[in-house]
Amino acid sequence: MAPPCTWLLSFDVAHPRRLRKLSRFLEQRSQRVQRSVFELVASPGVLVRLLAQATVPERFNPVLDSLRVYRICDTCQQQVRLCGVGPSLHTPRGPLVFP
Repeated sequence: MAPPCTWLLSFDVAHPRRLRKLSRFLEQRSQRVQRSVFELVASPGVLVRLLAQATVPERFNPVLDSLRVYRICDTCQQQVRLCGVGPSLHTPRGPLVFP
């Protein structure tokens, strides 16, 4: 099994109801860092399952909406800079890992 890594999820959902449903779904499984941007530490397999659940029709319309996923490698994670206020995926005790 591949080890967990950090993922950045960003979305744009056209309909307010789908937007709320997708936001709530991701809030339960990842860390919101901006209005439509989430961070997640998970294995690739867990990510695939999460995306399958996130993109069901009541949350996502592939014709109107977009969902982008970026892997942030360990080296790049050390280069992430936060300016201003906002939650951080990494805590003083280490990263938050979501099953």
